[in-house]
Amino acid sequence: MEKALFKFFKQAIVVLVISLGYATFIFSQDIDQGNVGNWYEKLHWWKKAKPKYQELVASVKRIKKYKKEFAAKQSVIVSTIHNLIDSLKIDNKQLIGKINHYISDMDSKIEESYNEGIEDAKMVDQLSENKKNLEKLKQDFRLLDDLGAKVNEAIEDILASQIQRAETYEEQAMNKLELLENVLDDKKAKNFYEEIQNNAENILSIEEYIQGSLTGYLNQSSIRLNQLTHEIESLFQQLENQKIYLSEVTPEPEEEPEVESVPKKPIVKKEIPSSIFSTIASFFSYIVNSIWNIISYPFRLFF
Repeated sequence: MEKALFKFFKQAIVVLVISLGYATFIFSQDIDQGNVGNWYEKLHWWKKAKPKYQELVASVKRIKKYKKEFAAKQSVIVSTIHNLIDSLKIDNKQLIGKINHYISDMDSKIEESYNEGIEDAKMVDQLSENKKNLEKLKQDFRLLDDLGAKVNEAIEDILASQIQRAETYEEQAMNKLELLENVLDDKKAKNFYEEIQNNAENILSIEEYIQGSLTGYLNQSSIRLNQLTHEIESLFQQLENQKIYLSEVTPEPEEEPEVESVPKKPIVKKEIPSSIFSTIASFFSYIVNSIWNIISYPFRLFF
């Protein structure tokens, strides 16, 4: 029992000596640098700073996870736009030029109808309706391009910059925590803690911005994309119904169904009975003989 107590006190003394030595070293370092203060108060700030730093580290980890989540949303949006363009078989670079060409042609036809006094209200109304659909289609495609560009910017630029800022704040907090651990001056320790707390608040603001505004913007962009997709497909169908083709592949004209020809009935020549021919021949023979008798009568009289 006595040996055990002796061993315990021996170990305790060693630990105490080492601790006093370390404290003396830190204290002497602070004295050399002019840093003297209440070490117990300093310990208070260190105990507050450590969990605060751990909180901000966890927050940065959550922020980094948004990169993968947002990349998946970006992929869906980009794929939706590409699939729409492929399904419509259009050249996105030349589409606006084609639309403008059709609009210009319709303006000319409408002006021509007025100048020539052609009162075809139905035709003018249809041209005006087609022009309206083309202008709406042009606007929708510009919105589509703008939406895709802004989504890419939100993820590749804005989100990336926010993650980088959070990592910078985390690094600054880590450096301040190390300084706080190695200082005895309680006033400096307090300043280091406040800087760590400020970094934590900045990181929290970044996380709230990503969770709120940035996530909300991407969700709204997805909803708006679906609306634009339906509008564009509907406008394309309406225009194609009016023989206005914007696709690179123009559909072949529909073949009109062949009308089955009604077989002609053979013309049957009706035969005229021979008795009729005989009667006619006799009639003409009688006439000719009568005329000849009249003409030849004087000759027969004198000769």
